[in-house]
Amino acid sequence: SLSIYVVGELVYSSLDERALVGFNQPLLVRIPAARDVRGAAIVVRVDSPRVIGSVVSSVWVGSFVGLQHMFAARRWMQARIPEISAAVMLSLGIFALCFWLLRRKETAFLFFFLLTALYFVRNLRLFADDWVLDERWFGWIAVHSQGLLTVVTYVFALRAMNRRHPLAERLLLGLMLGLA
Repeated sequence: SLSIYVVGELVYSSLDERALVGFNQPLLVRIPAARDVRGAAIVVRVDSPRVIGSVVSSVWVGSFVGLQHMFAARRWMQARIPEISAAVMLSLGIFALCFWLLRRKETAFLFFFLLTALYFVRNLRLFADDWVLDERWFGWIAVHSQGLLTVVTYVFALRAMNRRHPLAERLLLGLMLGLA
């Protein structure tokens, strides 16, 4: 949870909102206009389990009009671009899956679909809200999808070069599934 205090008084708490602050989502908090924050102590408190950890990259204080454009740009760069790129990649992967359904012998299409699906799952943590899934599950999915993404990339590269290493492929896939 995230809490913001101005001169010792709580002005924002993420627990008061229906949707919690997302993992990779910037946050724009309005401090009541009646408060004079010039020279005041502003405390940002983040509570999270130790195994998950949290970080606040930056805090900007200023007028809403002045910060609104920076907030919109940051949200676009930090959350929307990964979301759009993952969706575009997944749509290309679904297109490749349709090709694979027509030409089952060309497994490169299937591996490309798997790559894009794993890429989408890997990036899900960047744009999905925390209330959709617990942080621990997001962490588990991110770590294991990255490992599987590496294995599938290796196999896809071998297929693209018309080479196969069945023992290495099985060992890598078995290792990743065993670690899951």
